[in-house]
Amino acid sequence: MKKINTFYLYAIATTCFSLSLVETWDQSQRESWIWKNQEYNELSEQLTPYLYQAKLMPSINLKLNEGISSTRLHSAVDVAGNIYNSREYVQTQSTFSSQAQIPIFDRSAQANYLGAKAIATSNLNKQGLLKNQYTLDLVKRYFDVLKNHKSLIFSEKNVDMNRKLMLDTQQKYEVGFLARTDVAQAKASLDQALSLYEQAKTALMTSKLKLLEMVIIKPNDLKDINLTKPIKITPNLERKGKYKNVLRQENLLRGSDYQYESAKGALIPQLGAFINYQYLPSTIAAPQASNLFVGGISLSWTPFDGGATFTNIQQSRYGKQSQFAALKQATLEANTQFSMLTEQLKSSEYQIDALFQSVESAQIFLDAVIASFDAGQKTLTDVLDAQKNLLSQQQLLYQTSYDTFVLYLNYAQLLNQDDKSSLETIDKFLTVSWPWI
Repeated sequence: MKKINTFYLYAIATTCFSLSLVETWDQSQRESWIWKNQEYNELSEQLTPYLYQAKLMPSINLKLNEGISSTRLHSAVDVAGNIYNSREYVQTQSTFSSQAQIPIFDRSAQANYLGAKAIATSNLNKQGLLKNQYTLDLVKRYFDVLKNHKSLIFSEKNVDMNRKLMLDTQQKYEVGFLARTDVAQAKASLDQALSLYEQAKTALMTSKLKLLEMVIIKPNDLKDINLTKPIKITPNLERKGKYKNVLRQENLLRGSDYQYESAKGALIPQLGAFINYQYLPSTIAAPQASNLFVGGISLSWTPFDGGATFTNIQQSRYGKQSQFAALKQATLEANTQFSMLTEQLKSSEYQIDALFQSVESAQIFLDAVIASFDAGQKTLTDVLDAQKNLLSQQQLLYQTSYDTFVLYLNYAQLLNQDDKSSLETIDKFLTVSWPWI
């Protein structure tokens, strides 16, 4: 039997521009509608506190009325016997009024404003989490393209190996060294390899389209790894501040505290000042124009409203307790995720080391099986299994390496590391170009 040349994956560097992870990320921020949607949502949410702040500021209302007035004087006889006929006077009349309201003390309005600021801060934390997730999704799609490309290459190599094996099996059958069942088995294996190859082509095309959803503009090529040695990316990072989700829940708890204070503030009178001015023009009934100024202090209090205030207070208390429980849960989940990611990164490093050894052993084993098959000591099934095992180990090595990069990014995000800095760290391992084609 002819020796089957096994395939060791490598990438050929090209002279065209390569889109690294950082460049992909920058490109996506400029072009992606998903990113722009998140940015505009963030800007909109940060304006909410100003709506509540406005209730603490003086307000001025101006009003101008322009109209026509009609005055009718009926017929009359005075004491001297003079007769006056009825008359109707029509004149244009303009009135102007202004009103200034100056809040002095409103506990509910103050608490609502402070609560809105706390919620806006929590929304910033939420937007930070969404941007982290966006970056993570982008990186996953980036590596999915490379993963599926490797699957396609290995599938193509599997087809070549099965074709060679099919030809060799047919030749040995013709000279009587193998049975017809061996030929049928080789053909079935080749058909399966062709089916997997078509599936790999479809998966690669789909993953490219998914990446273009976020990058928009098709790149010339991507950056890829050249696995000549195991990847060592186990981070030694320090956490910058608290976990983002914990910070978000802390601000939500602060917001619920202020909502509770706002509900209780409804039991406290509101104090304010007002200044009103009104200009009334002259009319038939009032021959002289008049200016009216009114100013003073207003006190507003609702001692009973059917129990709505007390119900609102109780609801706010429950909401505060709910946010406290959510904070404890978020802290627990963040600590658990940190421990899990730490162990997964260590495990991934060990797996890559083991897979390098496994690929080498699988190659040696396949060579031995082929030699034994040529000597009549192994069956065709043994050769096919050895081939599949080698290709499977090679593909798993690349997939695990790509997954390690995603784990590293997730770990760095949990520790509040800057996304761009984390991507630059990963880019150091992507040293060869992969043509997009």
